[in-house]
Amino acid sequence: MFTLIVFTLLWTFFKSLHLIYLFQIKEYRFDRFFSFFREVGYGKVLYESGYRLPAITIRNILLVVINMVTVMLLLLLSLELPEIYYGLTAGLPFAPFIALLITMIGVTLTTPLAWITREIKIQQAKTLIHDTDITFIGITGSYGKTSVKEYLYHILNADLKVAKTPKNMNSDIGVAQALLTQIKPETTHFVVEVGAYRSGEIMKAAHYIPLKYAVLTGLGNQHLDLYGSREVLITEESSLLYQLPESGTAYINYEVPNRVELEKSLKCNVVTYGLDKKADIWLQIKHSDAEGQTAEIKLHDESLTIKTSLLGAHTLLNLLPAIAIARELKLSIKTITHAVSTLSSIPGKLKLLKGAKKSTVLDDSANTNLNGFLAAIDTIKQFPQPHKVIISQGIIELGVEKRQSYAEIIAHLEKYNIELHTTDKLFGELTQSKRVVIYNDVKQLVNAVMFSLDKKSIVLVEGKFPPNVLQTLAI
Repeated sequence: MFTLIVFTLLWTFFKSLHLIYLFQIKEYRFDRFFSFFREVGYGKVLYESGYRLPAITIRNILLVVINMVTVMLLLLLSLELPEIYYGLTAGLPFAPFIALLITMIGVTLTTPLAWITREIKIQQAKTLIHDTDITFIGITGSYGKTSVKEYLYHILNADLKVAKTPKNMNSDIGVAQALLTQIKPETTHFVVEVGAYRSGEIMKAAHYIPLKYAVLTGLGNQHLDLYGSREVLITEESSLLYQLPESGTAYINYEVPNRVELEKSLKCNVVTYGLDKKADIWLQIKHSDAEGQTAEIKLHDESLTIKTSLLGAHTLLNLLPAIAIARELKLSIKTITHAVSTLSSIPGKLKLLKGAKKSTVLDDSANTNLNGFLAAIDTIKQFPQPHKVIISQGIIELGVEKRQSYAEIIAHLEKYNIELHTTDKLFGELTQSKRVVIYNDVKQLVNAVMFSLDKKSIVLVEGKFPPNVLQTLAI
């Protein structure tokens, strides 16, 4: 019986490590954590066999120590208290729930320390940039933020001393840490990506940054489950633009749903960009295939032709505000077009890889939104391989629009001879098509896809997967 108690507590502890990892990637936020639970399913998260270890950080170390101490305390109490003893002997099936409870307690206990640390970092960042002469450029929106940031940084870096927020560090603490670590004495321009999940978070992250330019990349339904409504999402994601001074300039995607009202309400200069010729800055794709794209861009009273190895029409759209700001900052057309020609795909953003069994892999695993999924379908259809496969675990945090979004994806797939292999059963509920194949878990999915691969196959990895999946499919 005592051996059973030990086994139960060991499972509890090791499961708690994976739960700490999940809290970590959800920024230790209960709203994001439980939104993920609802989307994936409580049983699947708690009882799936695989797990990942959290990063080695001060907070994670504290959480591991709290969980370890709690497990040891339960073990000692089981020797003294019969009710604990007999409860743990029958508690093996509930070990993941015990782990969840312990981890939630740990996250709660460490939150005050994390809050104090966050406020100190933000105050330090405020002090650092007080009265600075650095030109700050803000990037916000539901999707496309990281791509625009990386493209803009690459282009400006050809002629200026530029810094940026690394990776997806776009929360209040992420922005503050980036300012503190990335700004150097020689820095003249800083590109800051700002993200949010609820009202007020963009203001919290960037209210002290003296922005000169800002980009609103697009407004979709990503994180709608957390925002609660599309109206709240639109208001929050647009709020960064109101921080611009009258002399500043806002670059707004022509397709955002509140564009007309937004233009009227802003006191700063407004420049729209898009594929529509009615936009202030627009482009026309001249050639697009699996090797890259060529496009002509109309930039106010100027025209320029760009050639890039980047894939996807949405990629060119993300280049527009970057090119426009670079031109505003007096970079020459020659410098800009050369910088664009040397751009390489961002990892996880339609990046081509060599696949197993001489196949091809298109890695779009960093994408987690409807617009990107649809754009990826349009991209993969251009490849010559007759056997086209998409693998996906679905899109999370879509709230009430999830069924509608999946219906759009299915309708898009039906135009082309493309298979969708997924673990999200909602796809199966919405269609009877044999091209949509549902699996119980990721391992089963990968094994089935691997079996069918050959040199005539291309696999689009759409959305997040465990690292070993890409390692299996790509060589």
